[in-house]
Amino acid sequence: MDDVNTWVSIVMILLGGLTAALPDLFAGYSDLSDEEEEIVKKLNIPGMFSKGLVLIGVLSLVTFHTLLWLEYYSLAEHAVPTIIVFGSLALVLKAGMKYKSHQK
Repeated sequence: MDDVNTWVSIVMILLGGLTAALPDLFAGYSDLSDEEEEIVKKLNIPGMFSKGLVLIGVLSLVTFHTLLWLEYYSLAEHAVPTIIVFGSLALVLKAGMKYKSHQK
């Protein structure tokens, strides 16, 4: 299980790097109107997602290996999925609120 948690964390970091360079990786980004795309670029939502994904990946990787080092094996096993799920949820909600507040 150690390898899976480590690889998932590394994939999150890589996805963060890719989303900065290729915002088309976001679902529905290519279907945005020109006006909506300008708003998304103006608010730097792809940059926010990029930094957020890298932060989630690094945090889960560091937390996982720190808990293993402290010999909290069962807690370490559940830390990565918890950090990824709640971190991603917070990231999506923050981006949605940022976009919604700009439309008012």
